[in-house]
Amino acid sequence: MALDWSDLRLVLAVARAGGFAEAGRRVGLDPSTVYRRVTALERSLGVPLFERTAGGRVPSAAGAAFVATAEAMEREIERLDHRLEGRGGRLEGSVRVTAPDDLAARLLLPLLAAFRRREPGIRLELVLDNRSVSLTRREADIALRAGRQPPESAVGRRIGAIGWAAYAVPALLGRAPEAVDWVGWEEGLGAPAVARRLGETAPPARVVWRSNSLLNQWQAAEAGVGAAFLPCLLGEASAALGRFLPRDPALDGELWLLTHGELRRSPRVRALMDFLYEGLRAEAPALAGPEP
Repeated sequence: MALDWSDLRLVLAVARAGGFAEAGRRVGLDPSTVYRRVTALERSLGVPLFERTAGGRVPSAAGAAFVATAEAMEREIERLDHRLEGRGGRLEGSVRVTAPDDLAARLLLPLLAAFRRREPGIRLELVLDNRSVSLTRREADIALRAGRQPPESAVGRRIGAIGWAAYAVPALLGRAPEAVDWVGWEEGLGAPAVARRLGETAPPARVVWRSNSLLNQWQAAEAGVGAAFLPCLLGEASAALGRFLPRDPALDGELWLLTHGELRRSPRVRALMDFLYEGLRAEAPALAGPEP
């Protein structure tokens, strides 16, 4: 049978995402459409491409061969795209950016909108994900990522320190930490140092709200659900919150602007990286927060 790139791209997306729903989100298709197309491909081939496991869908032996072929084609398409790109005076094409939802809301959206006005030929895709979307597997072209050390496969620039403190609405300020309710990360998520500090500060029964989103934790704290450890970028910007506990340098993280090594030569990726770096560096003092 004749295969086309769209078939290979879908198989690659499911393999990278570990399931049909997440694959559909990443390629802009309904999950049921992804499922139908992949199962139709399996029927036409007469072999299963994926196996169901406790952790999600993983490629079968035949699926692994498809994935390897799709990755090779993807690399060749990117190389051709990079060679052709920028030969005219205008940048064109798409760039996929990933960031946690809180950083996107506070920092990225205004910068991306300004870049679009400057480079109208660039189409932007923003993936809001609090997990580490893979640059190596080309799930994104550029990542705004918090962490002490970027992956070895990534290249980029350090934006600055991310300061943390505990914040709460005025009605809770001045009370003992063990005497108030708290908002925190869903178990197993978030910066380990912050999760440990919350465990040291509040009895487990006092953590009454858990979320996989810092933006949601910020909103819950503003609504008076409880105190929360938040990046100073969020806490200091809120008119509804005050510092419940001082900033703790032991909780500091770092913010990095990253891309994959093979993409740094792409004119459109390089242009957006440079633009974002300048804009983000201007926000470094707000990221670091006040002196302890």
